[in-house]
Amino acid sequence: MLPVKLKLSSFAISLKFSPRRVEHIVAKKNSERSQNLAACSRDGVRVGAAQVEVRRYRTLAEYVEDMDRYVAKAVHAGAQIVAFPHGCGLLPIGITPYFDTLLEELQRVKDNSEELTALLLQLLDEFSSSLQEIFLTTFSALAKAYGVYIMAGSTYVLEGDKLYCRSYLLDENGLVLGTQDLLHRSPLEKALGVVPGEEIRVFDTKAGRVAILIGQDGRTLEPLRIARGMGAEIILSPSGSLTPRQESLADWGYKAAADALAVYIAAPVLSGTMGVRFCGRAACYGPLNITKERDGIVNQVICDDAGGLIVSRLNLEQLYAGFDAYTGDSNPEFIKTQLMSAYQKLTKRL
Repeated sequence: MLPVKLKLSSFAISLKFSPRRVEHIVAKKNSERSQNLAACSRDGVRVGAAQVEVRRYRTLAEYVEDMDRYVAKAVHAGAQIVAFPHGCGLLPIGITPYFDTLLEELQRVKDNSEELTALLLQLLDEFSSSLQEIFLTTFSALAKAYGVYIMAGSTYVLEGDKLYCRSYLLDENGLVLGTQDLLHRSPLEKALGVVPGEEIRVFDTKAGRVAILIGQDGRTLEPLRIARGMGAEIILSPSGSLTPRQESLADWGYKAAADALAVYIAAPVLSGTMGVRFCGRAACYGPLNITKERDGIVNQVICDDAGGLIVSRLNLEQLYAGFDAYTGDSNPEFIKTQLMSAYQKLTKRL
């Protein structure tokens, strides 16, 4: 019976969606196109990172209006780039009339990896095309309406018989400036047959040079180092962590990478519960010596179990100011109590 319901659900979504309908919903908001990009300067780039609370969207309008709410709030705070989390493209699946049945089935098989993989493959086969169209059309319309760059999180894309996890960067006219595929797959993504990306791309924008590293890619030093070496000044790292431990490790990883590589990292996340609980707080990280509290955090959402948004002001010129590892920081207590004795022991050996 489930395969029949999947077919009916996919058909129902296709009936409810059209690009014109999305554009009409956005137009009804009477959003005034911003001049944020006209005011863009390298010492004052503003980047928004959304903390999207997962919930069921029962209509196309609910989904579009909720995404609009995050963009509108970021633009009002001066954002020139607005970033959304990993998996954001799957959220419209709630529009299907059989969503509760699908959720129950996912709960039933969640501890059986083989059954879970088989069910997810069925879902992606039926829904990925429709969901991608809704996802991309929505963020394209919002980028055009507000006149800002939008990094539209990520979704799963079928190209022929190959499955990719892909993120999109849209320009201020709603056009796709570029895409980035996931490189480091989770065990589940490997089981699903997600094809890893083969390259890291850096995009030139009016707000600086931008790279996108999805999920684990943004918490792994090698991709971060490559992106920075290619000239990225802002790395957008859409995330969707499922455990508090993952959240904590990600926080420390972002801080260490931003400081070691002299780069800004903006991390939008999913939060809340829908079948599973998503942990994380949207944040922006930078080198220790140029963050206000010298802790590597430029800005961070306070609460990790609800929707939220931060807009961070980034000074790209400071990334190139240079940091002397020997004189840029000091430890008075170490100098007072241990430095001389350490040198005395060394000279005795010599």
